[in-house]
Amino acid sequence: MAEGAPPKSVGAAGADVKSRISEVASRLPENEAQKTLSADPNKVNLEAAERRATANKFGIDLTRGEAKQDLSLLGDEYNAKKELPELQERLQERSTKLFRGLDDIKERTAPDIYTNDKVELGQRVIDSLQAKDAELKTVISGLYKQLEDANAGSLPIDTGGLLNNINSRLQSKMRSRYAPSELMDTIRDAAERGGMSFEEFENLRSIAAEEIRSSKDGNRRLAASIIRDELENMPLSTDNAQIKALADQARKAAKERFTLIEKNPAYKAAVRDTRSAADLASGLESVGADKFLQQFVYGDTKQASRANVHRLMNELRDDQSSLQALRAGTIEHLREKATRSGNEFGQAGYNKRIAALNKKLDQIFANDAALQDLRDLGDVALWTEHNRPLTGANVTESGNVVMQGIKKMAEEGIQAKTGVPVGMIKGYFHGKKRQTELRKMIEPGAGIIND
Repeated sequence: MAEGAPPKSVGAAGADVKSRISEVASRLPENEAQKTLSADPNKVNLEAAERRATANKFGIDLTRGEAKQDLSLLGDEYNAKKELPELQERLQERSTKLFRGLDDIKERTAPDIYTNDKVELGQRVIDSLQAKDAELKTVISGLYKQLEDANAGSLPIDTGGLLNNINSRLQSKMRSRYAPSELMDTIRDAAERGGMSFEEFENLRSIAAEEIRSSKDGNRRLAASIIRDELENMPLSTDNAQIKALADQARKAAKERFTLIEKNPAYKAAVRDTRSAADLASGLESVGADKFLQQFVYGDTKQASRANVHRLMNELRDDQSSLQALRAGTIEHLREKATRSGNEFGQAGYNKRIAALNKKLDQIFANDAALQDLRDLGDVALWTEHNRPLTGANVTESGNVVMQGIKKMAEEGIQAKTGVPVGMIKGYFHGKKRQTELRKMIEPGAGIIND
């Protein structure tokens, strides 16, 4: 509080409480909302009301113990479920409703995705990245074609300088003998002629790219990469300012693409696909499509770091279909972690994964209400877990002896006055009290109003 500022009045504090009660009530079912709004504000358990409102999002009606998060009540409810069929039914349906809540979240954030197959989901993202890369390559090729057209139908490449640059780089890396012969022969021929056509240039780039993608020899891949880089650097055979400007534009576009590939592991994996043209035409799925999202999105790998996920999401921002596939895949991953034997919803596995993904979820579900829903679902799963360790107080043996003596004397006095066996009286009142306790566990708005 700032120096000299008047203290907050009791009335203002009361107004704040009423405002909070009103807001929470707006998220409760009508009967619970009326019960909350009509109660003495001092008796409203706001924390319990908040829990009930959150659980209501998923169609889950909390018990009294769940709403209050009282471990003793939770234990009593768990043990009493056979006494009250309605309570037992409510507890039995928890897992079903939690999984249904997960389904609803997926449907809202990925409405156009009708599969949970990892291969299909991963392939959709891969295809999107490949389509984007194809567009980039088309733009780059167009820039080089403009350069050719401006230079009287041939690329202004100093082919002799190109050959020297390639040989120098290969020698410095000790990879000369690994250079693909079909590449080097074509470049030597061009150097002897003193020129290179756009078609030759494109073919050389394509051959180099194919070697980089598919060769099983690491040395050969590196040699091909050196040749590709020097092709893109393209030493010019002219000082013409206009030609130089067009060349710079083409080289800049090519360099930006290579930078994108190197800085984005998911993009790199997608565009360096090993499928042939025939494979693509037949619809053959990429190798690793089933592991793609795990490796680059929700996995614990370096490639799936928050920064790399951000880069991937940035590339997919204009493709809603692939974004939905990525989000759907993440939700299916959470479902796997939540599923226990007997198809029970395991809150520990689910919440552990939510915590591990943490800030990555902010990237995956940016500006999407699904993110809060996923976290709320984890909270509800925790609140509705009844078999948590309980603690209780022990009474000493001497104390028990004294209490038993007092209890016996009282019972003998009651029986002498009424003539009714104390056991019958005790049974009646115990049963009535127990039924009251049981009904409190599941009454509308259970836990909201403090006793």
